[in-house]
Amino acid sequence: MDDIQEYQNYQSKIISDPWNVKTIFDYETDQKILHINIRSVRKNFELLETYLDYLNQYFQIIILTETWHSKYNVDNFQLAGYKAYYTTTEKTKGTGIIAFVKSEIQVVSNQPNIGAADILQLTCASNNFNFTVVCVYRSPSDSIHEFLHQYKKYISSIREDTVVIAGDMNINIQDATLSTHLEYLDIMAENGYMSCINKPTRETDISSTCIDHIFFKCKKKINFQTAIIHVIITDHHATAISLSSENLISTPLNTGYTKINYNSLLDFIKDQDWTKEINQLNVNTALETLIEKIMEAVNKSKTTIQKNSRTTIIKKWMTPMILASVRKKNKLYKQYKKNPTNIEFQTEFKKIRNSVNIEIKKAKENYYKQLFISADKDIKKKWKIFNNITSNTNEQNLIPDEKKIDSEDDLPNQFNNHFVNIGQTLTSNLQRLPTEQILTTTN
Repeated sequence: MDDIQEYQNYQSKIISDPWNVKTIFDYETDQKILHINIRSVRKNFELLETYLDYLNQYFQIIILTETWHSKYNVDNFQLAGYKAYYTTTEKTKGTGIIAFVKSEIQVVSNQPNIGAADILQLTCASNNFNFTVVCVYRSPSDSIHEFLHQYKKYISSIREDTVVIAGDMNINIQDATLSTHLEYLDIMAENGYMSCINKPTRETDISSTCIDHIFFKCKKKINFQTAIIHVIITDHHATAISLSSENLISTPLNTGYTKINYNSLLDFIKDQDWTKEINQLNVNTALETLIEKIMEAVNKSKTTIQKNSRTTIIKKWMTPMILASVRKKNKLYKQYKKNPTNIEFQTEFKKIRNSVNIEIKKAKENYYKQLFISADKDIKKKWKIFNNITSNTNEQNLIPDEKKIDSEDDLPNQFNNHFVNIGQTLTSNLQRLPTEQILTTTN
């Protein structure tokens, strides 16, 4: 409770330009967590990828809520360098959580059984820093009374020292008139959690609500910073938190690269007096001195070039034109939000938003089409390209009945045999099932 009182006037940062997020969280070793209500991962995953590609794996953990994923398509959504964890219950269409965690972070995941919400708990260990992330999504159609009853029991059962709770609870904590909302805040405060997001996270023409939350609890002193990021993916703003443990040595992010001026290097070498090295009788000593002088000349010839984040291209299919269009879209969105009644801003924003989406899809299609053409008859290379498109890193045997393929001619023959006989195979499998199970399956 002392920690809550200490930070009771804490205010999160507002990042209007999502491309400038690194100006708020500027340390490589911090644990940075991002939450976005994606509202259909299938629909908006490409927009998310574009934003994350620009940030170049900046966040260690990325939480997506209201994903609408199913067990049949969830493996299609992968991020390179991350491992995916997701909820498995399918209560309604508008639910679901997917969390992407950097591969080097050790994670134990579990899904607490709370019927009135989706919850995914991740117990993480990274760089001698242990912390727990609880991802939450509560649908507005779920009973808030049932949620509070179950959530109170669950929250009080968490025993870890450092805990971050992030997600979309669909509870507007800025509305102090509802007893259920006050009860929700009381539950969090009673268990030692402080609210880190207290400004609107979803803004429309008719409402402004704070329904995407981050709560934080820690038994020891940890530096942290939170932000609300105006990402143009859905009508929800993204929320983020950065944790800096005392056990970690924070170093500024490397935002540039080193370049050697070879003309200067040549001048340094020409100006050196090499008499001592030439007359040195000990070969080892002469070599050490030679290397030392050359390295000194190299270091003097180095210059650091700062990367221009506005023109940096991360994905190979990305073009400067698309990057410029995305920035223009974000600029128009901010104008539209400041003037929601201005039909001109609204029309122009929607026009360029749709145009950017089409440009991204076309750029991806053309890029991967050219890769497939260049692969020609190289089946292995084509599968590598296919796995890259689907972000599939698992080596799975796709050959029917796991039969060995000795030549390229055998591959289509095996598939042909499989699909020609699939009807008979399924019929024979059904005949072996009990009648009661067949009826249950077909219903």
